Amino acid sequence: MILIISEKPKAAKKIADAIGNMRTVKSGDSYYYEVDGGSIVVAPAVGHLYGLVPGKEGWDYPIFNAVWKPTYRNKGFEYAKSYVQNLKELGKQADEIIVATDYDIEGAVIGYNIIKLAVGKTDLKRIKRMKFSTLTPQELLRSFKQAHLHNPFEIGMANAGLLRHYMDWFWGINLSRALTQSYKTTGSFKVLSTGRVQGPTLKILVEREKEIQKFDSKFFYKLFANIDKFQADGPEVEDVKKALEVFLSLKSPAKVVDVIKTQKTIKPPPPFNLTDLQIESNRVLKYTPKKTLELAQKLYEDGLISYPRTSSQKLPKELDTKPILEKLSKVYPFALKLIGKKYTEGDKTDPAHPAIYPTGQLPRDRDPAEMKVFDLIARRFMASFSTIAKRESTKIILDISGTTFTMIGRKTITKGFTAIYPAGLEEKEVPPVKKGDGLIVRDFELRREQKRPPKRYTAAGLLKTMDKLNLGTKATRANIIQTLYDRGYIEGKSIRVLSLGIGVIDSLEVAAPDIVSVELTRKFESKMEEVHEGKQDMQTVLEESKSELLDLLRKFKLAEKSVGASLKLSVSTTGSTTTTTSSKPKAIPGGKYMGDCACGAKIYALKSRNDKKYARCSGCDKTWGLPQRGTMKILKDKCSKCKIKLVEITRKDAKFKLCVEHGFS
Repeated sequence: MILIISEKPKAAKKIADAIGNMRTVKSGDSYYYEVDGGSIVVAPAVGHLYGLVPGKEGWDYPIFNAVWKPTYRNKGFEYAKSYVQNLKELGKQADEIIVATDYDIEGAVIGYNIIKLAVGKTDLKRIKRMKFSTLTPQELLRSFKQAHLHNPFEIGMANAGLLRHYMDWFWGINLSRALTQSYKTTGSFKVLSTGRVQGPTLKILVEREKEIQKFDSKFFYKLFANIDKFQADGPEVEDVKKALEVFLSLKSPAKVVDVIKTQKTIKPPPPFNLTDLQIESNRVLKYTPKKTLELAQKLYEDGLISYPRTSSQKLPKELDTKPILEKLSKVYPFALKLIGKKYTEGDKTDPAHPAIYPTGQLPRDRDPAEMKVFDLIARRFMASFSTIAKRESTKIILDISGTTFTMIGRKTITKGFTAIYPAGLEEKEVPPVKKGDGLIVRDFELRREQKRPPKRYTAAGLLKTMDKLNLGTKATRANIIQTLYDRGYIEGKSIRVLSLGIGVIDSLEVAAPDIVSVELTRKFESKMEEVHEGKQDMQTVLEESKSELLDLLRKFKLAEKSVGASLKLSVSTTGSTTTTTSSKPKAIPGGKYMGDCACGAKIYALKSRNDKKYARCSGCDKTWGLPQRGTMKILKDKCSKCKIKLVEITRKDAKFKLCVEHGFS
């Protein structure tokens, strides 16, 4: 009997159905599938059936005693026991075993652990492997017929996967225990965590957060000229007096000094790899990387797309795209025009899987979120067969009373692939003018603005940075980011690091900086790749990793109490920043009401202790500067762009109105 081991029940059923006449067999609380009268049996796992656990009890560290334990012994995973029992019994009867788990590092670990711990065999060289990138009947049948004994690449895949599990477990449990124990020295208790990749990833976010905190958000004044429905940008001036002088000197018309047009072509994008998909899904659909991977996994399991956990931007050379495009044309009629065209491939490759592509099977009656991800994948695939897009940029330079203003327009003049794929290109119109034209200026504006600090990371931006720095893998990065949210280290779509997250990194850097070293993490990522390629021995790299970790833990132990005190302060600070929406902001004594802030609370005009005028929101505490010279009067009229009352300033030499948020008009 031939035993085929699959990763999940849905995949097992598809494999069995593809290779012959299938019969479902119920065994305990699970199922397996007999093919051709039982000469072939396809038995599924349910993902990882074994996980690493401490080999001894207690909270001491360092600990390197790790054993593989069946997941069914964990609460909530009891259902997995029946799958393990099936594989044990069927493994005893099998004359030949074929591993048909996902063709990646995690799939290799799942397969190896079943072979070793359930079936009782350890030599992968005597075990066959199926390789496939889609769960379509034709590819599964081909993969079964071409099943082969594990080659060095596949053995390396399993070794690299096991190495990753051990390293992540050693670093995660020891560093998390070290943090928790240090906090315990303060007389309190709180479970804290970090890890081999989690720590450096959080450090990246903390460094950006500190950049933002240190940023000097200086005020400046910016001039604008409104010409018909268009707006021209003028200079930025730091000094208010000089800005007012320029503002008051401006008079219509605006003379067109020059019109500069430039064109550029944009190549069609390659098909998605996982990182590209997660980034674009976040941009277009606003889905988190974790959600995108979950949705893509469902599409793969149902045979709608190829395997999503890939780094490649290239399609298989043997892939016949004509039938795929023909099937897609039932939903996307333009697909027929792409048949026979050459696609645009990217530079990135993956020895295990090609780029993500639709199989041609069309989704029906699916979850709307899954449909949106499928549509994005299908459109990206089809866009790669399309033509270049052409863009034109127009810069109009104006002279107004001796001051230079500019207008910049952008438009797509040849849509090309952008007619298929949501490329997110900005379209900005400018008036059709030529050099020497005179334009009537409707009015001028002088706005008080602030220099903006560096932008916070989004999940997609962080994912891109992790990919660039080689932190984690395409399959693990989304979960690492989600863990940072779950631990209370970060919050928001525009990621803000909370006091606890900053405290964890600051404490670790004081005790042993290499714990959060991006370089050290990258070093071991490279070594794991070398194990995969057969260039490094798994055990040698694991021992080197343990040695590095032991050295870091010794340093940490020396600073345990100071780290604990720092962490406790961070925890208390994080707790104090929690706000509630139930308490209403109160009026500020002595302040004059100026209107409503964007947060919904009231704004008041105030004076500081040194008699400086300013405005402050009673809710979010946002502040605005007010002109210090002249008599100020708060008018009943409100700004046309917000709910804040206009202020009238009267001086000997001038009289003008302004909005504290949007400046002069």
